[in-house]
Amino acid sequence: MFKYIDGVIIVALSTAFLWHLSNIIRYGSHWIQEPNLVVLVVEIILIGLLFLYGLFRLVNTLMAGNG
Repeated sequence: MFKYIDGVIIVALSTAFLWHLSNIIRYGSHWIQEPNLVVLVVEIILIGLLFLYGLFRLVNTLMAGNG
């Protein structure tokens, strides 16, 4: 189950980063702004949770020796 979640997260984050990078290539720069404070806080919390999940998976894999 975790392998599927990992795959979805990797694809989703890669797609998001590639979108921003493609805009930098197309327009020379890309300005990202979130005017809604609630949405911004939720986005930060979700990305923080994704970071913690990735860190947990990394530590778990290293401790199990399945590197």
